[in-house]
Amino acid sequence: MINMSDPQKLADCKKAVSDLIKIFKSELLFRFQYVKNLTENPREILEIWLWYARKILLAEINNKKNKELEDSRAAKIKKFLEVLQETIFLLERTNVNQKLALENLMLSL
Repeated sequence: MINMSDPQKLADCKKAVSDLIKIFKSELLFRFQYVKNLTENPREILEIWLWYARKILLAEINNKKNKELEDSRAAKIKKFLEVLQETIFLLERTNVNQKLALENLMLSL
C-alpha cells in the first residue's frame, strides 16, 4: 500500500499521519475545516489512517496483554477503526455524500 521507495508518497504518508494526530487533539471546528479542505478523493488519506490505526492498535494490544481490551486506549482505537472502515466502505460502494460521511467520521473521534 505505501511505497517507501517513492519519496513523495512517503512524505504524503507522514503528512497524513501527522494530520490524524492533530485531528485527534483538535476541536470539532478544526476537524470540519480539515474535511472542507480535503481533495476530491480522500481515499488515499483514509487508507493511510487505516494502516496507521491498525499499527497502533497492534502495539497497544501487545503492550497491554494483561488488561481487558475494553478498558484501555485500545478500545478507542478499535472503535475508530470500525468507523473508519465503515466510512471507506460508504465512500467506495455507495452514493453517499462524501462531505457528510467524512464529517460523521470526525464526529466519532
